[in-house]
Amino acid sequence: MISAWTKIEPNKNCYRYYAIWFEADFFDPFRVCCEWGRVGAKKHQRRVLVFQSWEEAHQYFKEMEELRLKRGYRTAIYENSSGEKSSHHIPMQHYS
Repeated sequence: MISAWTKIEPNKNCYRYYAIWFEADFFDPFRVCCEWGRVGAKKHQRRVLVFQSWEEAHQYFKEMEELRLKRGYRTAIYENSSGEKSSHHIPMQHYS
């Protein structure tokens, strides 16, 4: 599950994005990854948080969603290679 938002305010030179998703590996099954930065920039920030339970990870995920909306971000919409539009996922390579 990936959630992504953008905050575009040209009059303030503000072109930001924020994405958050769940990730798992053999050692840390409850990881939440966050990535943010300027739309179109080659560099961005990334943070990986490890939680002890699915409930804790999900709670953090929901809190970040609420915070992004409170700060004026909007759900990101992109068009994939087949021309379909989606509002739940932004391909990360789009920003690199």
